[in-house]
Amino acid sequence: MSSRTIAIVVQNDTDLLLNLTKKDLTHGKWINEPDKSIISSSADSWEAGNKDGALIGTAGTVVYTNGAYEFKIEFDHPLGPSATVVSHSANGQYSSKLENDNLQHHHCSCTICFYKK
Repeated sequence: MSSRTIAIVVQNDTDLLLNLTKKDLTHGKWINEPDKSIISSSADSWEAGNKDGALIGTAGTVVYTNGAYEFKIEFDHPLGPSATVVSHSANGQYSSKLENDNLQHHHCSCTICFYKK
């Protein structure tokens, strides 16, 4: 089991089907990988953790798209005392927000909501 994990719920409150186009871990391993798509008005959750015995935390990027619209989440959950950072963005007529912030723990979590402005 990983000593540091990050679990993220992605809530799709848009009118679009969000298609997974990137799931890249710079550091760490997937515990539960993102689904290939998230239908409108539903959610997906995924989790990553540091590799067993690794002296570095977990970091990565997950991107969903639909046509010209991009929905991006970047995260860094370091092993040391540095703060966990989750950034999120959406373009065009869509936006994003972080909810249920429980990020400053060894096993942290949050919800990212994508929605129409």
